[in-house]
Amino acid sequence: MNIQHLKYLIYTAELGSINKAAQKLFLPQSTLSNVIKNIEEEFQYPLFKRTNKGIFLTDKGEKFISSAKIIYSEYEKMHTISKVSTVNDSLSISIFPSSFFSHCYFSFVRSNPCTNGCDTLIESVFTECMSDLIHYKSRIAVFYMTSNQRQRFNTIAEKYNIEMVLLKDKVKIMIMMSAFHELASCNEIDISELAKYKLVTYKNIDNRDFLDVCCIENQSNILYVNSRASFNDAISSGEYIAPSINIHPSMNSALNCVCKPLKNYHDMSEIYLLSLKNYNLNKREELFVEYLKMQLEDYYD
Repeated sequence: MNIQHLKYLIYTAELGSINKAAQKLFLPQSTLSNVIKNIEEEFQYPLFKRTNKGIFLTDKGEKFISSAKIIYSEYEKMHTISKVSTVNDSLSISIFPSSFFSHCYFSFVRSNPCTNGCDTLIESVFTECMSDLIHYKSRIAVFYMTSNQRQRFNTIAEKYNIEMVLLKDKVKIMIMMSAFHELASCNEIDISELAKYKLVTYKNIDNRDFLDVCCIENQSNILYVNSRASFNDAISSGEYIAPSINIHPSMNSALNCVCKPLKNYHDMSEIYLLSLKNYNLNKREELFVEYLKMQLEDYYD
Protein backbone atom coordinates (compact mmCIF):
# COMPACT_ATOMS: atom_id res chain seq x y z
CA MET A 1 0.00 0.00 0.00
CA ASN A 2 1.21 3.52 -0.79
CA ILE A 3 -0.07 6.92 0.31
CA GLN A 4 -2.16 7.43 -2.85
CA HIS A 5 -4.04 4.23 -2.09
CA LEU A 6 -5.45 5.96 1.00
CA LYS A 7 -6.97 8.57 -1.29
CA TYR A 8 -8.53 5.81 -3.39
CA LEU A 9 -10.09 4.20 -0.33
CA ILE A 10 -11.41 7.53 0.99
CA TYR A 11 -13.12 8.30 -2.32
CA THR A 12 -14.61 4.81 -2.50
CA ALA A 13 -15.98 5.06 1.05
CA GLU A 14 -17.48 8.51 0.45
CA LEU A 15 -19.09 7.63 -2.89
CA GLY A 16 -20.22 4.15 -1.87
CA SER A 17 -19.35 2.81 -5.30
CA ILE A 18 -16.15 1.47 -6.84
CA ASN A 19 -17.38 2.53 -10.28
CA LYS A 20 -18.08 6.14 -9.23
CA ALA A 21 -14.81 6.38 -7.31
CA ALA A 22 -12.85 5.02 -10.29
CA GLN A 23 -14.45 7.63 -12.56
CA LYS A 24 -13.64 10.41 -10.09
CA LEU A 25 -10.05 9.21 -9.78
CA PHE A 26 -9.66 8.60 -13.54
CA LEU A 27 -8.79 4.96 -12.91
CA PRO A 28 -10.00 1.75 -14.55
CA GLN A 29 -12.54 0.09 -12.27
CA SER A 30 -10.52 -3.14 -12.30
CA THR A 31 -7.45 -1.26 -11.04
CA LEU A 32 -9.35 0.23 -8.10
CA SER A 33 -10.93 -3.15 -7.27
CA ASN A 34 -7.49 -4.78 -7.19
CA VAL A 35 -6.10 -2.03 -4.94
CA ILE A 36 -8.93 -2.56 -2.44
CA LYS A 37 -8.52 -6.35 -2.59
CA ASN A 38 -4.75 -6.15 -2.04
CA ILE A 39 -5.09 -3.77 0.92
CA GLU A 40 -7.72 -5.99 2.54
CA GLU A 41 -5.36 -8.95 2.12
CA GLU A 42 -2.44 -6.93 3.51
CA PHE A 43 -4.35 -5.94 6.66
CA GLN A 44 -6.19 -9.27 6.85
CA TYR A 45 -9.67 -7.86 7.40
CA PRO A 46 -12.42 -6.63 5.04
CA LEU A 47 -12.87 -2.87 4.65
CA PHE A 48 -16.09 -3.02 2.61
CA LYS A 49 -19.26 -5.06 2.46
CA ARG A 50 -20.36 -5.67 -1.14
CA THR A 51 -24.11 -5.61 -1.87
CA ASN A 52 -26.37 -5.14 -4.89
CA LYS A 53 -27.03 -1.58 -3.68
CA GLY A 54 -23.36 -0.65 -3.50
CA ILE A 55 -20.52 -1.07 -1.04
CA PHE A 56 -20.50 -0.13 2.62
CA LEU A 57 -17.77 0.12 5.22
CA THR A 58 -17.42 -2.65 7.76
CA ASP A 59 -16.88 -1.71 11.41
CA LYS A 60 -13.13 -2.14 10.97
CA GLY A 61 -13.38 -0.29 7.66
CA GLU A 62 -14.93 2.73 9.44
CA LYS A 63 -11.94 2.90 11.80
CA PHE A 64 -9.49 2.38 8.94
CA ILE A 65 -10.97 5.21 6.83
CA SER A 66 -11.06 7.53 9.84
CA SER A 67 -7.31 7.02 10.31
CA ALA A 68 -6.70 7.19 6.55
CA LYS A 69 -8.30 10.65 6.36
CA ILE A 70 -6.03 11.97 9.11
CA ILE A 71 -2.90 10.49 7.52
CA TYR A 72 -3.75 11.71 4.02
CA SER A 73 -4.65 15.19 5.27
CA GLU A 74 -1.25 15.48 6.98
CA TYR A 75 0.44 14.21 3.81
CA GLU A 76 -1.26 16.98 1.78
CA LYS A 77 -0.22 19.57 4.35
CA MET A 78 3.44 18.58 3.92
CA HIS A 79 3.12 19.15 0.18
CA THR A 80 1.63 22.61 0.65
CA ILE A 81 4.40 23.98 2.87
CA SER A 82 6.55 25.24 0.00
CA LYS A 83 3.75 25.84 -2.48
CA VAL A 84 1.72 28.23 -0.31
CA SER A 85 4.69 30.30 0.84
CA THR A 86 5.19 33.53 -1.08
CA VAL A 87 8.25 35.71 -1.60
CA ASN A 88 6.51 38.58 -3.40
CA ASP A 89 3.63 40.97 -2.82
CA SER A 90 1.36 39.63 -5.57
CA LEU A 91 -2.36 38.99 -5.15
CA SER A 92 -3.54 35.57 -6.23
CA ILE A 93 -7.35 35.54 -5.94
CA SER A 94 -10.31 33.53 -7.10
CA ILE A 95 -13.60 35.41 -6.90
CA PHE A 96 -17.19 34.50 -7.57
CA PRO A 97 -18.25 36.22 -10.84
CA SER A 98 -19.39 39.55 -9.44
CA SER A 99 -19.04 43.15 -10.57
CA PHE A 100 -18.70 44.17 -6.92
CA PHE A 101 -15.71 41.91 -6.20
CA SER A 102 -13.93 42.76 -9.45
CA HIS A 103 -14.56 46.49 -8.93
CA CYS A 104 -13.02 46.23 -5.44
CA TYR A 105 -9.94 44.54 -6.86
CA PHE A 106 -9.36 47.13 -9.60
CA SER A 107 -10.05 49.98 -7.20
CA PHE A 108 -7.55 48.54 -4.72
CA VAL A 109 -4.70 48.00 -7.19
CA ARG A 110 -4.90 51.60 -8.42
CA SER A 111 -3.52 52.75 -5.07
CA ASN A 112 -1.73 49.51 -4.14
CA PRO A 113 0.05 48.23 -7.28
CA CYS A 114 2.06 45.03 -7.29
CA THR A 115 5.79 45.84 -7.06
CA ASN A 116 7.25 42.35 -7.00
CA GLY A 117 5.61 39.62 -9.08
CA CYS A 118 2.28 39.74 -10.90
CA ASP A 119 -1.33 39.48 -9.78
CA THR A 120 -3.74 36.69 -10.69
CA LEU A 121 -7.53 37.22 -10.71
CA ILE A 122 -9.73 34.21 -11.51
CA GLU A 123 -13.53 34.12 -11.61
CA SER A 124 -14.82 30.81 -10.22
CA VAL A 125 -17.89 29.36 -8.51
CA PHE A 126 -17.56 27.70 -5.09
CA THR A 127 -16.27 24.25 -6.08
CA GLU A 128 -13.90 25.84 -8.60
CA CYS A 129 -12.66 28.31 -5.98
CA MET A 130 -11.75 25.39 -3.74
CA SER A 131 -10.12 23.55 -6.63
CA ASP A 132 -8.09 26.68 -7.42
CA LEU A 133 -6.82 26.75 -3.83
CA ILE A 134 -6.11 23.02 -3.64
CA HIS A 135 -4.17 23.06 -6.92
CA TYR A 136 -2.39 26.36 -6.14
CA LYS A 137 -3.93 28.32 -9.00
CA SER A 138 -4.81 30.96 -6.41
CA ARG A 139 -3.94 31.54 -2.76
CA ILE A 140 -7.15 33.15 -1.51
CA ALA A 141 -10.75 33.20 -2.70
CA VAL A 142 -13.79 35.40 -2.10
CA PHE A 143 -17.21 33.85 -2.39
CA TYR A 144 -20.78 34.40 -1.26
CA MET A 145 -23.43 31.88 -0.30
CA THR A 146 -26.79 31.87 1.46
CA SER A 147 -26.91 31.05 5.16
CA ASN A 148 -28.85 27.88 4.28
CA GLN A 149 -25.91 26.71 2.16
CA ARG A 150 -23.30 27.45 4.84
CA GLN A 151 -23.25 24.10 6.60
CA ARG A 152 -22.94 22.09 3.38
CA PHE A 153 -20.20 24.33 1.98
CA ASN A 154 -18.36 24.36 5.31
CA THR A 155 -18.36 20.55 5.34
CA ILE A 156 -16.80 20.52 1.86
CA ALA A 157 -14.21 23.12 2.91
CA GLU A 158 -13.25 21.09 6.00
CA LYS A 159 -12.78 18.01 3.86
CA TYR A 160 -10.14 19.79 1.78
CA ASN A 161 -8.41 21.62 4.66
CA ILE A 162 -9.79 25.01 3.60
CA GLU A 163 -10.60 27.75 6.08
CA MET A 164 -13.69 29.94 5.65
CA VAL A 165 -13.56 33.37 7.31
CA LEU A 166 -16.73 35.45 7.37
CA LEU A 167 -16.25 38.92 5.85
CA LYS A 168 -19.87 40.11 5.84
CA ASP A 169 -23.21 38.58 6.79
CA LYS A 170 -26.86 39.53 6.33
CA VAL A 171 -26.43 40.68 2.73
CA LYS A 172 -29.80 40.91 0.99
CA ILE A 173 -30.44 38.86 -2.12
CA MET A 174 -31.61 41.05 -4.99
CA ILE A 175 -33.01 40.41 -8.46
CA MET A 176 -30.82 41.80 -11.22
CA MET A 177 -32.38 42.82 -14.55
CA SER A 178 -32.12 45.24 -17.44
CA ALA A 179 -33.49 48.73 -16.87
CA PHE A 180 -35.83 47.91 -19.78
CA HIS A 181 -37.23 44.70 -18.27
CA GLU A 182 -40.95 44.83 -17.45
CA LEU A 183 -40.17 44.29 -13.74
CA ALA A 184 -37.74 47.23 -13.60
CA SER A 185 -40.48 49.63 -12.56
CA CYS A 186 -41.42 47.50 -9.51
CA ASN A 187 -40.18 48.47 -6.07
CA GLU A 188 -39.63 44.82 -5.15
CA ILE A 189 -40.10 41.36 -6.68
CA ASP A 190 -42.08 38.66 -4.89
CA ILE A 191 -40.34 35.28 -4.79
CA SER A 192 -43.48 33.65 -6.22
CA GLU A 193 -43.12 35.74 -9.41
CA LEU A 194 -39.72 34.37 -10.45
CA ALA A 195 -41.07 31.21 -12.07
CA LYS A 196 -42.95 33.35 -14.60
CA TYR A 197 -39.78 34.88 -16.08
CA LYS A 198 -36.63 33.75 -17.89
CA LEU A 199 -33.72 33.30 -15.50
CA VAL A 200 -29.97 33.18 -16.13
CA THR A 201 -27.28 31.58 -13.96
CA TYR A 202 -23.86 29.98 -14.23
CA LYS A 203 -23.61 26.48 -15.66
CA ASN A 204 -21.15 25.22 -13.06
CA ILE A 205 -23.22 26.27 -10.03
CA ASP A 206 -24.86 23.38 -8.21
CA ASN A 207 -28.35 23.25 -9.68
CA ARG A 208 -29.88 22.70 -6.24
CA ASP A 209 -28.55 26.01 -4.98
CA PHE A 210 -30.05 28.03 -7.80
CA LEU A 211 -33.44 26.29 -7.69
CA ASP A 212 -33.59 26.66 -3.90
CA VAL A 213 -32.91 30.41 -4.05
CA CYS A 214 -35.53 30.88 -6.77
CA CYS A 215 -38.00 28.48 -5.09
CA ILE A 216 -38.85 26.93 -8.45
CA GLU A 217 -38.95 23.39 -9.82
CA ASN A 218 -39.35 23.95 -13.58
CA GLN A 219 -36.04 24.49 -15.34
CA SER A 220 -37.42 25.27 -18.79
CA ASN A 221 -37.03 29.04 -18.30
CA ILE A 222 -33.41 28.85 -17.09
CA LEU A 223 -30.44 29.79 -19.27
CA TYR A 224 -27.08 28.38 -18.13
CA VAL A 225 -23.95 30.33 -19.15
CA ASN A 226 -20.27 29.81 -18.43
CA SER A 227 -18.92 33.36 -18.26
CA ARG A 228 -19.79 36.73 -16.75
CA ALA A 229 -19.74 38.26 -20.26
CA SER A 230 -22.56 35.93 -21.36
CA PHE A 231 -24.36 36.51 -18.07
CA ASN A 232 -24.22 40.28 -18.55
CA ASP A 233 -25.30 39.94 -22.19
CA ALA A 234 -28.34 37.92 -21.09
CA ILE A 235 -29.30 40.58 -18.54
CA SER A 236 -28.68 43.45 -20.98
CA SER A 237 -30.92 41.79 -23.57
CA GLY A 238 -33.91 42.59 -21.35
CA GLU A 239 -35.09 38.97 -21.56
CA TYR A 240 -33.55 37.54 -18.38
CA ILE A 241 -33.38 38.22 -14.66
CA ALA A 242 -31.13 36.68 -11.98
CA PRO A 243 -30.83 36.48 -8.18
CA SER A 244 -27.66 38.23 -7.06
CA ILE A 245 -26.15 40.37 -4.35
CA ASN A 246 -26.44 44.04 -5.25
CA ILE A 247 -24.00 45.04 -7.98
CA HIS A 248 -21.60 47.93 -7.62
CA PRO A 249 -23.19 51.34 -8.43
CA SER A 250 -20.56 52.01 -11.10
CA MET A 251 -21.88 49.00 -13.02
CA ASN A 252 -25.53 50.07 -13.04
CA SER A 253 -25.00 52.58 -15.81
CA ALA A 254 -22.33 50.52 -17.59
CA LEU A 255 -24.68 47.52 -17.88
CA ASN A 256 -27.85 49.62 -17.94
CA CYS A 257 -29.35 47.37 -15.29
CA VAL A 258 -31.05 47.61 -11.89
CA CYS A 259 -31.34 45.40 -8.80
CA LYS A 260 -34.65 45.02 -6.99
CA PRO A 261 -35.22 43.58 -3.48
CA LEU A 262 -36.61 40.05 -3.29
CA LYS A 263 -39.85 39.94 -1.30
CA ASN A 264 -40.95 36.99 0.90
CA TYR A 265 -37.55 35.33 0.74
CA HIS A 266 -36.12 35.13 4.23
CA ASP A 267 -32.60 33.80 3.68
CA MET A 268 -29.60 36.14 3.42
CA SER A 269 -26.20 35.97 1.74
CA GLU A 270 -22.87 35.72 3.54
CA ILE A 271 -19.50 36.64 2.06
CA TYR A 272 -16.42 34.60 2.94
CA LEU A 273 -12.67 34.59 2.48
CA LEU A 274 -11.29 31.13 1.67
CA SER A 275 -7.70 29.92 1.98
CA LEU A 276 -5.78 26.78 2.86
CA LYS A 277 -5.61 26.48 6.64
CA ASN A 278 -1.82 26.61 6.82
CA TYR A 279 -1.46 29.63 4.52
CA ASN A 280 -0.40 33.02 5.91
CA LEU A 281 -1.47 35.98 3.78
CA ASN A 282 1.26 38.27 2.52
CA LYS A 283 1.10 41.94 3.48
CA ARG A 284 -0.63 43.10 0.30
CA GLU A 285 -3.22 40.31 0.55
CA GLU A 286 -3.93 41.43 4.11
CA LEU A 287 -4.39 45.01 2.88
CA PHE A 288 -6.75 43.84 0.14
CA VAL A 289 -8.88 41.84 2.58
CA GLU A 290 -9.14 44.85 4.91
CA TYR A 291 -10.05 47.08 1.96
CA LEU A 292 -12.68 44.59 0.82
CA LYS A 293 -14.19 44.41 4.32
CA MET A 294 -14.47 48.21 4.43
CA GLN A 295 -16.15 48.26 1.02
CA LEU A 296 -18.58 45.55 2.11
CA GLU A 297 -19.46 47.44 5.30
CA ASP A 298 -19.98 50.70 3.40
CA TYR A 299 -22.07 49.24 0.60
CA TYR A 300 -24.01 46.42 2.27
CA ASP A 301 -24.60 48.01 5.66
